[in-house]
Amino acid sequence: MPTQHDDNVWVTTIAPLLGNLTAMATVLAPLPTILHLRRHQPSTLGALNPLPLTLILLNALSWIIYGLALADPYLVGPNLVGFAAGQFYIRATYLLSSPMHQRATDALTTLFPMALVTAAALVALHRASVQVLGWFCIAALVGMYASPLSTLAKVVRLRNAASIHAGFALTGLVNGLLWGVYGYVAIGNAFVWGPNLVGAALALVQVAFKVGFGFGSREEVGHAGEADVLVRDEDVEEEDVERGVVHRPDETSRLL
Repeated sequence: MPTQHDDNVWVTTIAPLLGNLTAMATVLAPLPTILHLRRHQPSTLGALNPLPLTLILLNALSWIIYGLALADPYLVGPNLVGFAAGQFYIRATYLLSSPMHQRATDALTTLFPMALVTAAALVALHRASVQVLGWFCIAALVGMYASPLSTLAKVVRLRNAASIHAGFALTGLVNGLLWGVYGYVAIGNAFVWGPNLVGAALALVQVAFKVGFGFGSREEVGHAGEADVLVRDEDVEEEDVERGVVHRPDETSRLL
């Protein structure tokens, strides 16, 4: 573990404090969209991809348990906010999600915490290394950063990046870089810097697609920065309409 930077306040204190702020900004980035959704009560989620919202919860839970095992408050603090936000997002969007996304949410929020708690118990009983918890953090964090790209094929096909949340991508990019610095230079923990740098790279890909494709043909959402996707009728697949990935032109009066 590196020690030559232990007296560098920028690395040991400022970077993780800024990382705490950007971590909270990342998990709170979807909040305006979710609040707008609740106010307008649409029949579907429109262009909003619900998978990252589920991964926000699981990622936060992983880092809370890992941070407690390491007695590192920098790892625990912002993830308490992420855990609360993730719960709210899931409750707000579950009934509007497609059956496929509902099944995925049910499976992920049941099986992953069960496995994580089992691993934590084994660590507490000295039957397993704390590194086991680190692997859960890697899986959850990379999953959270990669989940917005689950609609990548459709983004490319429609040349429309409305399903990628700009705020989530931008704050995630900065957050990943800051935690990468803290994890590598300050505490020398590959379970911290590794997935965060991978996450920053994935966030950069999201930003690139957002810049390259933007929103395409769309209606603006005043404050949330996201909108329903407007496409030609012949470009719409029935399964996409049913899942809420895209809307037919006559179904776009409701905003995210």
